[in-house]
Amino acid sequence: MKDKYLQDKNVLFIARNFFSYDKAILDELEVRGAMVDLVYDVPFTSPLLKALLRKMRFLLAPLASRLIEHEITSFQTKSYDYVFVILGEGLTNRFYYRLKLLHPKAKMILYVWDGIKNNRQYLKRQFKYFDLVSSFDPVDSEKYSLNFKPLFYVPPDNLLDQSNFNVNRHLVSFIGTSHSSRSKVLAKIRAQFSTKGNVIFIFEYLQAKWLYYLYNIWDQRYSSTPIDLISFKSMDYNSVLEVMMASKAILDLPHPNQSGLTIRSIEALGLKKKLITTNVNIVKYDFYNPSNVLLIKPDNPNVSEEFLYSDYFNLDQYIYDKYTVSEWLKSLFAKVY
Repeated sequence: MKDKYLQDKNVLFIARNFFSYDKAILDELEVRGAMVDLVYDVPFTSPLLKALLRKMRFLLAPLASRLIEHEITSFQTKSYDYVFVILGEGLTNRFYYRLKLLHPKAKMILYVWDGIKNNRQYLKRQFKYFDLVSSFDPVDSEKYSLNFKPLFYVPPDNLLDQSNFNVNRHLVSFIGTSHSSRSKVLAKIRAQFSTKGNVIFIFEYLQAKWLYYLYNIWDQRYSSTPIDLISFKSMDYNSVLEVMMASKAILDLPHPNQSGLTIRSIEALGLKKKLITTNVNIVKYDFYNPSNVLLIKPDNPNVSEEFLYSDYFNLDQYIYDKYTVSEWLKSLFAKVY
């Protein structure tokens, strides 16, 4: 696929390593003709170092930036046309300053894949280095004058043979990282479905066992969740898709400090699955339809059987097309071309 924005362009892609979405974006960049150097915005594999970077950024971000800078140097790319950053958790102002000196002609794009008030205040001091700053969060976009751009889905027909999946295998499924009050809400939903057999699939991921015990001491978030219900190994993207494609409805429990829609919400749209969510902002989106989307309250997450057993309502095709990874990427690069 030839692309006037990306064909034969050198792109430095500083990505988030999260459920293989980085690979989906990388594949799309390369399909569009770009020559891509990929590094991750967090160069650590240790859960402890990752946690410390998040909570004590002043201590570890300089080290993370030096490691990332060294990796970029190893590519020996003389000049980048674009630098595309997803969040940039491990990157400092000094890193961006030096990068712009080395690649003065590069168009700089930042995509903020988190709520600013969710320990991301440092980003506000880094916006000045970018030609375009986009956010998935409508509140942050308005507050900080950012380009609002919701997340995307990867069309499953590019990845999997859908004929092998029974759409009724799971009535409801949830796949996500454990944080904040998620585990307590999931415990209530498990209890609601406990007498209905094996109709609900829950995959709650945590980076390490010691975090389970630490968080349970700190705020008792796992008081209703035994450790054997937590997974300490992440799920690859194809497996995530397989579960969602075999589900009638997808459960979405966003972080309380964000108002933007999670990628699960957009994937539910792309897969034409019903969505159960606690995000009240979903009613403002063009794909919202009460036949397909059920709003629940975190403190009383009652899932209506009438909603679950009713049919999915098909939307206009242009809405499904609008939220693909292809359109998401094209819209970002078009703004700085």
